[in-house]
Formats: sequence, structure tokens, C-alpha cells
Amino acid sequence: MLEPGLAQDSGHEKRYFFTHLEKKYQGTNINRQVPGGFWRKTGSPSLIKNKAGNTTARKTSLTYYEKDRTYAQPEKTNWLMKEYMLLEKQTQNNPMMKNLRC
Repeated sequence: MLEPGLAQDSGHEKRYFFTHLEKKYQGTNINRQVPGGFWRKTGSPSLIKNKAGNTTARKTSLTYYEKDRTYAQPEKTNWLMKEYMLLEKQTQNNPMMKNLRC
């Protein structure tokens, strides 16, 4: 089993992190804040389909913004992350996969 938050090296100069989903304000928005800044959605999410043509996941592009003080204007960085999220029907039968994002 993968440890949440630890990078998994793909061997291709890419790192994969697996974390549990955290919602903010008990709503549908995802909390993407981290110490020193936050990740903001960039563009529209795209759907990922399997070989049979069924939609299985959603991919979202994120850009990192630095914010060093509480009321400071966030500064956009050149860091980019792709967030992959399995759809609800893919996680219903596997509690280990529920609320997992990578």
C-alpha cells in the first residue's frame, strides 16, 4: 500500500503523491492549501476514459501560488501539478480508494 503524502518515483523525472481528499467548509470545494501557499485550478477539468470508452477519472491542472503573509497578494509560480481523481462509481466497492487523489 502507498503511504499518503510520500512521493513515488516513476523513474522519469516525475514524482507521484497520493493524498486523502480534504474538503473545506463541509462543502464540495477541495482544500488545496499548503504551508506557504495554495494550488489553484487552471482551466477546465478533462475526463479520462478506459479502453471500453467509460469515463473513470477526472484530470485537473493546478498552478501553485505563494503567499507568505495572511493578507498578502498571492504570487503565481511556474510550478504545475496534474490532479487525477477517480469518479465515485470507481471507488464505491473499494474503501481504500475512497477520497484518494494523486
